[in-house]
Order: sequence, then C-alpha cells, then structure tokens
Amino acid sequence: MPFPLFSLHSYLCIAAQARPTAPARRLIFWTRVAAALTLSVTLGAAQPGPGSYAASIERLDPFDTTGLDSGVANVLRNYYERTFTDAETWAAVESLRFDGELHFSEESFAFSAFKKKPNLSKVVLRIGERHQLVMGYDGHRAWQLDTRKSILASKMPEAEARNFIRDATTGGHLLYPGIEGKTIELLGITQLDEERAYELRITLPDGQVIRSFLDMNSFAEVQQITINNVSGDEERVRHGNFRIVEGIRIPFTSTRFVDGELVHETRIDEVRANQGTARWMFRMPPVDSESTAESAPPDAGDTSEAIGSESLDPGTPRSFFDFDIE
Repeated sequence: MPFPLFSLHSYLCIAAQARPTAPARRLIFWTRVAAALTLSVTLGAAQPGPGSYAASIERLDPFDTTGLDSGVANVLRNYYERTFTDAETWAAVESLRFDGELHFSEESFAFSAFKKKPNLSKVVLRIGERHQLVMGYDGHRAWQLDTRKSILASKMPEAEARNFIRDATTGGHLLYPGIEGKTIELLGITQLDEERAYELRITLPDGQVIRSFLDMNSFAEVQQITINNVSGDEERVRHGNFRIVEGIRIPFTSTRFVDGELVHETRIDEVRANQGTARWMFRMPPVDSESTAESAPPDAGDTSEAIGSESLDPGTPRSFFDFDIE
C-alpha cells in the first residue's frame, strides 16, 4: 500500500523566496519539492468529481473481486491478504499519520502527512524554523498554503488538484475493484531489476490510468506509474523497506523517477494509526478571497456536506494554525 508522497503526484507551482544568485534554479527546485509532497504519501484513486468517492464506495466491499477476470481476482486476493491481513484488520484503521523526510540532491525536508478514510488527506512540509508548505483535500476541494507568502490558503489550480485528489484516498488504487466505471486488467509479468512482478493496469472512472507492479513472491506493490496531469510526464515510483503497522504493510522508502531521472527519495521514520485525526484538520484554512473567487465552484464556501454534518464546539480548532503537529 504505497503512500505516494503513498503515491503523492501533485505538481504545484509554488516557489520559495529565490536566492538572489539563482532565482530560476530555486523556482524549479521548489516546484519539485511541492510535487514530491503529493508523491510520497498518498494511497489514492481519482474520481469524477469532488465528494463522489465516498458515495461510490458506500455499499462496496473493498476486497470484493466478484465479476473480475480469474487471473486478476487471484492476484488481488493475494495482494489484499499480504497487505491488509483481513477485512477486520483494515476496518480497524480509520486514519494514518506519517512522519519522515524528503531527500533531494540539494536539500532535505521534514514532513508530516495525514490520511483519514475515505479520502481526506493533508501533507505538511517544514521549511526552516518558521515556515510550512501545506497541501490538503477535505473531500470537497484541494487547497494549498505557503506560509512564506501568505497566512491565507488558496484553492489548487485544476490540473494540480486533479493529481492531488487522485492520490487522496486511503487504501490505494487496487481496493474497491467494483467501483462503477473502474477497471483492473492484468497485463502480464514484467522484470523489474532482479524482481519479477505482475503488471496491472487500473483505469479510473474519469479515465486516468495507473500501472501497478506487484512482486510475484510477496505481492507487495513495488512500483507504480502514473501520468502527471500538469506536465504530462510519466512518473515512476519504486517502493521498498516494507514494514507492518497495525497489520497493514507499508513501504518506508519510496524513490521517484521522471524520464529515468532520479528526482527524490522519501524516507518514512514513523507511521501511527488512529491517532485522533479529526475531520477539521483537513478543512481549508482562511482563504485567499481573490483566488477563490476566480476558481472555486459555486458551493465552495460550504464543505459541510462533504466533510460531515457534525457541529464543532466553540473551543474546537478551525484551521491548520490551531493544530499543533508536534
């Protein structure tokens, strides 16, 4: 169950304050940092529109292979058993928190990432002692915040949001094969370095395609390939150092390549399940009204339907700034 950080694939055009001697290089570097954030900690699958994923899985068994080709069904059943143990174990996991570092050739950054079923996601990258780059999806819209530039969050541009929402779901692209409009095909057996792997092609309801590679012996998802919606680049992520957390198999290292070039490595230090991750944590903080007016859907000001109808106590934190991520 890769957490593209678990597949994070969002290319955000967010630039840091450029160094006077090399502004162009710093712009490119920070764009890559933002991209990595969504490429190393998400377990996701894209859906046709905001809030539709929860409805599409409402009555489905995540492990039900009924109606699939027998070869696909056999591979998936082995993957489910080796990755999630069983239905009871997976059902007991409501949320996950990941703490680790992103390693680039230029620099390294600490991050925390949060996932909550079915498709709430937030990634926080620490920049120096004072600033953070934050990206989130609250089940309704994808948003971003760069505290070096503003204390106000803004809605992600459409193409970046398409990447981030694709990777927002908890569990991975191979769960819920019965989603209407989704297909999973077994393409064959592929040689990956010294490993032989089953190659699966997942076509999501909105037409996005993910290629997943499962080791033939362990059935671990050792590689995933997607197309970035912003750049059009093919992104390949190799996963390794698998460990079991609360009965769930998770890769603690992920290496991302674009056009064969190594871009970054993600190293997870700790994964914690069910650590009190609340829905309010994924809501968009104070919004940049100008950018929202240009790009937000008509109902973007009200996320209660997508997030849930629970009322908040007066003392409940409303935004990222009220939340101590330790």
